[in-house]
Amino acid sequence: MRQCTIPLPDSEVKIIGFGAYHGSAKTETAELILLERLIEAKRLGYYLPEVDFCLAYYFNEYLLSGDDDLLKSLVLQYGERVPQEKSMECYDKWRSLRKTLCENNYRITVIGTDALYSYEFAMRYLSERMGDLCDSYNGFTRMRSVYEKLLDGISVPREEQLNALKGCLNDYKAHGAEMLDRFGARFDLEHLMDNINRTVCREERESTIFDNYVALSRHYGFDAGVQFVRMGFYHILKSRDSESPSFFARLLERNVYRPDQVVTMMGYLTKSKVLWGQSAKRPSRILEKGGWGIGDCWREYFKGIRFLKRNKISDLTLFQIDGKDSPYRDCSDLIRVCSFLQKGNRHFLNNKATTDFINYAILISDSQANKPITGLNNELKGIHHF
Repeated sequence: MRQCTIPLPDSEVKIIGFGAYHGSAKTETAELILLERLIEAKRLGYYLPEVDFCLAYYFNEYLLSGDDDLLKSLVLQYGERVPQEKSMECYDKWRSLRKTLCENNYRITVIGTDALYSYEFAMRYLSERMGDLCDSYNGFTRMRSVYEKLLDGISVPREEQLNALKGCLNDYKAHGAEMLDRFGARFDLEHLMDNINRTVCREERESTIFDNYVALSRHYGFDAGVQFVRMGFYHILKSRDSESPSFFARLLERNVYRPDQVVTMMGYLTKSKVLWGQSAKRPSRILEKGGWGIGDCWREYFKGIRFLKRNKISDLTLFQIDGKDSPYRDCSDLIRVCSFLQKGNRHFLNNKATTDFINYAILISDSQANKPITGLNNELKGIHHF
């Protein structure tokens, strides 16, 4: 991947997804290579990382301003949703992305489709965008006081932050028409309030991601270039490997796009480590996982990954899976998970082939784990490996 020419999507392709297990340093490298090639070819229009609407708003602000302090705050908040990305590698990737955009005199738009999770940036967004209008509504006034505590370095429990946003939602339900007239950016306020409501009601995440995507696609049009999605492994599978359809599977099942308009590039790890967490007793001790933690050991592995390992030519090797005579049209390799003493996903893959799920595979070898940005934040919470 580092030296070879990355095949550019044809004119029919609307959306490209890249994903892998979270927490591995070279996953960020692979993503950046893909982004840079699309930018250099003037093909990238929209970047959809695993963030919510408000985080995306401020990532756009960072790309314009280059404010490193803002970026640090964004990466820390991004890590509340995806803890393994609360890392120096993620921080460096965004800085490199901005550098590439500046060197190419190019602009992209960051889009946030994920369920609302960054309560702090939602409060910041409302405080800054509403301004003095906050004083007209009790819930917004209380929300701003909670946000000011955070600005002063006072720890505020997440439940209290969510309650502050619920107060804003109650104000909106009572005075929505008036607020929309006074706020100006009608869609933005409606969309954010809808997402606060979804969070309060604990709506299913994948459904929220899909609904947000549809709403944002209508608003933005998505006609200025290819959309590049960076999410976890499950979200970008083009077909179901469980009862609940992924984000990409929903795009196809509900006829938002045709299969040839959606490209999935899936990352697979071998001889690598991922960031797993920190010791509860010794927070300075970083926990990393290889083998089982990356889906490449006798306890759990992707069927057929050995063929990628035998044919790799570098630490980042790109394989086309969906060629005309590809053997992956007749098997479930790279999708079927083989687990020792566990059920796995075999029973969901009947009559399905690998090419129903992905178009390309990227074998990521000899990668170190992400390094948590502990110098910026003393605590890394709730690590998950998907």
